[in-house]
Amino acid sequence: MVEPLLGTRPLLADCHPAAGVATLSARPAGPAGSAGITLADGLELDVDVADPATLVGLTLEWATDGAGGLEPPPQHRRALEVLLGGDRAAQLAASLHGRPDADGWVGCRLGDGAHLARGVAPGLHRAALAVAGAGTAGVPTAVRGIALAEAAAELAPVAERLPAVGAVVRDWLAGAADLVVETLAEGTFAVPEHAAAPAGRRLRRVAWLGAPRPLARGRFAAFARELGEGGHRTLIIYQGGRRTICGRVRWGRASE
Repeated sequence: MVEPLLGTRPLLADCHPAAGVATLSARPAGPAGSAGITLADGLELDVDVADPATLVGLTLEWATDGAGGLEPPPQHRRALEVLLGGDRAAQLAASLHGRPDADGWVGCRLGDGAHLARGVAPGLHRAALAVAGAGTAGVPTAVRGIALAEAAAELAPVAERLPAVGAVVRDWLAGAADLVVETLAEGTFAVPEHAAAPAGRRLRRVAWLGAPRPLARGRFAAFARELGEGGHRTLIIYQGGRRTICGRVRWGRASE
């Protein structure tokens, strides 16, 4: 039996059928916050940063004519079956026809598994964390490109079961390719020695994903070669409040 992509932990659902919105969660985000990605139009996923296998929120939105009990469109229902499993997707669909409270909301519990049961699939939560890293303020262009490429590589296998995310993967690949071009054009970037080899492997893996786009494939492969050869240099300034070091670096090692 194929496991649902969101695992088998119990989820709480809050639905507003008339407004065309439903949110599902295993528990609220912890102190570290959440990381999210858009899986498709009207379908967003958030996981806990400290415990990424934990679903913080799956938000589903769909167009409605205002009639109570209107269900999501077929493409969303198919996605929910893959994400939740057939039984829990059916539970959610049934809840949309339940009696709402005074504000129009309907709540239900999906599944009866243990809280320690399998959670969000690794490909989904790793992609969410990678995208969060790419979007962090102040992150160097090279790191943003690698993070976005990693997100695409992690999410790509999910597209076999959830075709809608294929468009998301293509967008991330295009964005990563643009960042790689920018990095290579600048000619200066620093990657810590311990991270250079793994980053190069990720980029070569992503190069295969970009096979239908030769230009993008070439960009990723070129960046991977640069990392492998250790030919990059940069001027780096550390400002940690205690001292400032300026020097030329190789693999991120500064020489004063």
